[in-house]
Amino acid sequence: MLNSVILSLLASIGLLTFILVIGTFFKEFGDWQYPILYYDHPSIVQELNYTGTKSAFGLGFHFMFLGDYLIKTTTLFAFILTFTIVLAIFLSMFIKNVFTNYAITILIVVLGYIGSINILKDFAYLSLFTYFQIFRITNGELSIVLDHPSINFLTGSIVLITSISILTILGYWIKHKSVGSFKNTSELETEKEMEKVRHITDEK
Repeated sequence: MLNSVILSLLASIGLLTFILVIGTFFKEFGDWQYPILYYDHPSIVQELNYTGTKSAFGLGFHFMFLGDYLIKTTTLFAFILTFTIVLAIFLSMFIKNVFTNYAITILIVVLGYIGSINILKDFAYLSLFTYFQIFRITNGELSIVLDHPSINFLTGSIVLITSISILTILGYWIKHKSVGSFKNTSELETEKEMEKVRHITDEK
C-alpha cells in the first residue's frame, strides 16, 4: 500500500506541474497571489470578527490566493486518489478479478457520494465521499449548498486521512491474519504427512 501513496503523490505533483505549465504558456497566471473567490457560510458571516464581504440573504465571500487554492486542490486530489487506490487494493484481498474489483470500487464511490449528499445530508461533512467534489470544496460552494460550515478543506483532509489510515490498518491486519492462518494450516498438513510416513515406516 506504500506504493499507492507514492503513486498518488507523484500524480498530484504531476497534475500541479501540468496546470502551472499550461497556465504559464497561455499567460493566465499573473502570480500566486491572483484572487480566487471563496464562498463563506452564513454562520461564519454572522460572526462579529468576520472580515469578508457580506452579500444578500446573509451570504458572504472573500478572496483567497491562487497559490493557496492550487495547493488545497492538489492536496485533496492526492488524498482522494490515495483512498481510491487503497480501497481497490483492500477489495483485491477478497475479489481476484481485476475488472470486478475496479467496478465495485467505482460503485462504492458513486453510491457513497449519492448517499452522503442525499440520504445522510446532515452528516455529509463526516463522509469522505462528500469531498470528492474537490473544486466545490476548495471554493466553499458545497458548504453553502449542503448548508454546513464544517464542509471545508481542513475537515475533508482529516476525514480522508483517517479513512485511509483505518482501511490500511484493517488491510494489514486481515493480511497478516490470513498468512498466520495459512501457516497454521500448512504446519498441520505437514504434521499429518509426517505422521503417515512414520506409520508406514513402523509397519515395515
